[in-house]
Order: sequence, then structure tokens, then C-alpha cells
Amino acid sequence: MSDASQTLTLLAPVEGLVIPLNEVPDPVFAGLALGEGIALDPLGECLHAPCDGEIVQCARTRHALTLRTDAGLELLIHLGLDTVELQGQGIELLVAVGDQVRAGEPLCRFDADVLALGASALITPIVVTEPAGWRLLPPRHGKGKRVALGEELLVLTRSVAEQEEATTTKGPMVERCLTLALAAGLHARPAARLRAIAREYGVNLEVHREPAAEGAGANVESLSALMNLGLVAGSALRLRAQGTRGEAALDAAEALLTTPEAEEHAVGKPPVGLQKPLGIGELAGLVASHGLATGPLVVYRP
Repeated sequence: MSDASQTLTLLAPVEGLVIPLNEVPDPVFAGLALGEGIALDPLGECLHAPCDGEIVQCARTRHALTLRTDAGLELLIHLGLDTVELQGQGIELLVAVGDQVRAGEPLCRFDADVLALGASALITPIVVTEPAGWRLLPPRHGKGKRVALGEELLVLTRSVAEQEEATTTKGPMVERCLTLALAAGLHARPAARLRAIAREYGVNLEVHREPAAEGAGANVESLSALMNLGLVAGSALRLRAQGTRGEAALDAAEALLTTPEAEEHAVGKPPVGLQKPLGIGELAGLVASHGLATGPLVVYRP
């Protein structure tokens, strides 16, 4: 950070190829439901801190973590797509919630082969989920640009005069109890959809664990707090919505959280085994990351 806290630079957490966030093959990331940012197709097997900050969220399945800077900005680093389905296989977290890290410190190691076989893609989004008044400048690197670990990736600015406007939602408070049916639990994708529901209906929406316990609730505007609830399939929870369209918001939230198919998205799962016999000259493989490759193809047969 420099110029009296006016500029914040984010460094590449891993060597990789730049992919615009709106071209990531996942509608929640591409639609900016989680926030603005960028993505990398990693060429290394260790993610590093893109800036100084505190680790405020680590996914139970180790595939995602959130870092908060001293200036209040929250940054989600999501290793691969659909990696939540791996339940932590092939990923080793090197930090925990509450740790203070410096830019460049290692955050997690991963086995690219394990992820490539079990996830939709290795593409890793880096998303500003809580801007805290910061504005993202246009990325300096274009699509397909290879960036080195620690190279400048994104720059954000904030004027001294810029402040978050406090808004108060008025209206009746309504509640609803339900059981979470999402197989992967309440991770980044459904968390972003809950926030989108709250904004669409103009309500203040909270999620609370049941039975009620101190600190076991979160406003959906804070994705890190929401994911830190640690809600898994079968968890009992209570939704609270305040606003004139509270009941409609609860209907939408309940449909999301109690329908297993609701968390599916457009990217298909990688094939498991061969679907049909191979013809002459055909080779079988698994997609590690979507894209186009050119060059000689060599087949090794021991």
C-alpha cells in the first residue's frame, strides 16, 4: 500500500496465465456475483499471499480462503473450480483463521494432478468480495498473459473522501427454519447467491445456526462470515429477513438452500473412465483446464 493508503497492489499468488474473470467457466464467478477480480490458470503448485493481511476464512474443504487487509478489503482466493467436491484431497493449508500474513507468504500447497482429475478446472479466481470503498483499476495484463509469482497483478485505489454509505433497511422482521440440503455445504457459490437474493429483494438477510449459539450467525453481505459458519449438508439453520419483501426473499433463499440441484452450474464434471471404446488414432484424456493447446503430441507407452 502506498500514497497515504490511496493505492493497494495485489501480487500474483502463483505463476500462471491470466484469464478475465468474466470468462471463467462458472456463471457465479463470471457474472461477478462474488465480486470483481481476475483469475489465473496456475503453473505452480503453491498459492501465496497477494498482499499483507489477516486470514479471516478458510474453507472446511481447504479449497478457498479469504484475506482481509488493514484497510478492510476482503479478498477470496478460490483454488480451482468445483474443488469443493474433493473434500480437501490434494490440498494442504499452511495457514489458519486469525493468522497474520505478509505478501508472498505461502498459503497452501496443492497437487495439480489430483485437482485436475477431480475438479472441473484448475482456474483459480482471485475476487474482491468486500471492497470497503476500494475501486479496481483495469487489469494491466491481458488474457493469456503469463505472470510470474509475486508480479503485480491488480491495483485498487480509494479516495480519502470515499466512504461506505450506511444504509438502514426498514420493514418487518420475518424468520424461517430449514435444513441445508446442499451436498457441499454453504461454500462460496451459494453464499454469493444468498447475497444476490438479499440485494434483489432489498432486505437485510441473516443466516444463523440452530440451535442458537453466541457468534453463530452472519449477515449475507459478509461472505467470509457466512462461510465461517461451517454449515454442511444436514445442518439446521434459521433465516432472518428484514424488509418489505422479506417473505419473498425467504422463499428464494429457502429454494436455494433446500434444493440439492440448486448449486449445480453450467460446467460439467470431468469424465470418469472411458465413455466409449477408442477408435484408431484416438487418445483418451481428462481436461485439466479449459483452453487451447498447440504443438507436437507425444504418446509414451512403456
